[in-house]
Amino acid sequence: ENRVRDGALTEPAGDSALDYLRRLQSEQPDFAGLAAAWDRWVAAFASKARQAIAARDWTAAETAVRTMDQTPRGATTSASLREQLESERLQEQYLATAAPASELNLLEAPPMVYPPDALRRNIEGWVDLDFVVDRTGHPKNVTVIAAEPVGRFEEAARTAVATYRYAPFERAGHVYERRGQLRVRFTLN
Repeated sequence: ENRVRDGALTEPAGDSALDYLRRLQSEQPDFAGLAAAWDRWVAAFASKARQAIAARDWTAAETAVRTMDQTPRGATTSASLREQLESERLQEQYLATAAPASELNLLEAPPMVYPPDALRRNIEGWVDLDFVVDRTGHPKNVTVIAAEPVGRFEEAARTAVATYRYAPFERAGHVYERRGQLRVRFTLN
């Protein structure tokens, strides 16, 4: 009980709450209060695992989940933590690698405003944008990657894409934020 309260859940080796609980489980499996002690340890260790996941410390999180798998009352909690860990790892991948916007399901794209100066001068061009579609389908963090001609269409393209609406990006029942890239073309008809 003291080792759990002090945070000595798995360390130091030989003197941790886990060590004492395993010894007690082995020597006196019917000990009154053993199940409750395991439950307190699982709750405390799950909290540490969630902190590792939130910090994106995948090695520590995976180690925690494996450790919890090996405890008498940790399997249910470790299963939900494993799912959370995998979901967060995927989220990190989806934000690290931009998908072409064609892989995202565009639901609404209000018309762009052609810059009046470019329209008067019959100038055409394009802007490459990087952005994140949030879990509700709204673009955020819209940034310019490249433009031709430079300095002419960037603001109009960013403003337009910020008003787009996409279907939330979903995989295996989870909704994720998804990074995308898009070329916006400004052409005269």
